[in-house]
Parts: sequence; C-alpha cells; structure tokens
Amino acid sequence: PAIRRAIEATPPGQSRSLVVPTDAWLQLNGSELVLDNVSVSLRSRGNGAKLDGQGLSRHFTLKNGASLLLAFVELTCGGGVTEGASLRVDSRSSAMLVNSAITNAALVVDGSNNVFGGAVFLSFSSAIFLNSTIADVTVMTSEGNVYGAAMYLYSGSSVMLTGSTMAGVTVTTSEGDV
Repeated sequence: PAIRRAIEATPPGQSRSLVVPTDAWLQLNGSELVLDNVSVSLRSRGNGAKLDGQGLSRHFTLKNGASLLLAFVELTCGGGVTEGASLRVDSRSSAMLVNSAITNAALVVDGSNNVFGGAVFLSFSSAIFLNSTIADVTVMTSEGNVYGAAMYLYSGSSVMLTGSTMAGVTVTTSEGDV
C-alpha cells in the first residue's frame, strides 16, 4: 500500500504524518512495516481504518528510537511470527495507540519454540494505550513455553493502559508452560 512507500521514504530521524480514509482496509500482503529511527503518525476518523496482516505478518516493528502513533486504526490478523503478532517495539522505541485496536492476533508455533507476547512484544521500549483494545488473541504452541499471552515486556520496558481493555486471550500448549 501507499502507506508502505511513504514510511520507507521517510529519512532517518524524520517524521511522517499519514491520514487513512475512514473505513479503508489495507492489506500488508505478508510483509510487516518497519520503522527504523523514524516517527510515524497514522490517523483515521470515525469508524477508523483497518490494517490487515492477513495472518502472514506482524503489522509493525519499531527499532532504533522509532515512534508510532495510531489513532482510530485497527490492526487485525497479525501473525506469522513468534514474538508480538501485531507490534514489536525494540531499542528505545515507543508506540501509542489512541482509540485504536489490535484484534485477531495469532501466534501459532510448532515444535519447542517459545512464544513471547501474543499481540505485543516490548524490549527496552514503551507503549501507551489510550481508550484502545487488545482482543481475540490466540497463542498456540506444541512444546514451547508461552510468555505474556497478550503482551510481553522484556527488560527496561513499560506500558500504560488508560481506558483500555484486553479480552478474549486464548493460550493452548501441549507440553509447555504458560
């Protein structure tokens, strides 16, 4: 989508503000959006817009001090990874979701691989959820352990939830621990 081109064209250390039409449904087609040392604001209005990972990829990886603001945006059907099906926020980066949602995130892993953060994985980073929702998260592993069914905070990370909810988180493991 055009969002990918705009994000990739943002020079390191710079900002980009993008407006997505209400009711837009954008598919990632198997490739996550990577924010590396950039600040991106992705906004919609009213009913909001959907960014669909199609169960094939995470929505966003933030690294090297990147920041992401989502307003009236739903991240749906993130997956295809073992850490944070929708968001992976690393290395002094930050994410803020305002009136937004993460829905239908799924981490399905065969074998003895561990799973970290069904919807969100934070490492040396932070996230703020204001009037937002994490819902319908599925984590399945046959032998591995599950750490943070909805969200996992690794060393030095913080999260703030205000007026936000988490619901419908399901974990299935045959031999691992939760």
